[in-house]
Amino acid sequence: MEQELARVRQFGFGDAELDRVKKATVASYERAYNERDKSESPGFASELVSLFLNDVPAPGIDTEYALAKRFIPTITTTETAALARELVTETNRVVIARRAGEEGRDAADRGGGARGAPRGRCRDAHRVARRIERQGADAEQAGAWIDYRAGGEIPEIGVTVLTLSNGVQVWLKPTDFKNDQIIFTAYAKGGTTNVPEADYRNALAR
Repeated sequence: MEQELARVRQFGFGDAELDRVKKATVASYERAYNERDKSESPGFASELVSLFLNDVPAPGIDTEYALAKRFIPTITTTETAALARELVTETNRVVIARRAGEEGRDAADRGGGARGAPRGRCRDAHRVARRIERQGADAEQAGAWIDYRAGGEIPEIGVTVLTLSNGVQVWLKPTDFKNDQIIFTAYAKGGTTNVPEADYRNALAR
């Protein structure tokens, strides 16, 4: 951790790294805006509590999204580097060590004094993309649809079951709980499903 903080103090953040964070942040505001008519009550309650107790502005997602689109893209690496050097200093940290004495503090000082390469140069997005492409080329070919209704329907719960050529079943259930949300979950038989019922709790706890 101290090494990463030292890297930020020395080099700031790379252009590609900051760009990814800015896009992700704007996207999070966009999702909240798209779901504005189906937002859950706890979020509104928390926002009002912060407004009342800490004077945190609560202009509403319409205004917040507009401000995010306007200002977040203008943030530069020079600004973030200056802010990092202002916030990450030698006098505003707390070190919690497992062992008594000065060992924890010494370890933090060694980490903080370490020299390294700029983070942005080490984790360039294009390198990651090329690595994913190479892995995808070597991966086993995915299963193809056999038939859209090969698995049939379960009208009682509004589910359509699709079957792939590799034996995988896909259960589709459209809902209107959210305006712009797709949720994926997956599981494979094995593990605790093969354990006798008497040993299930013990196996689950391991």
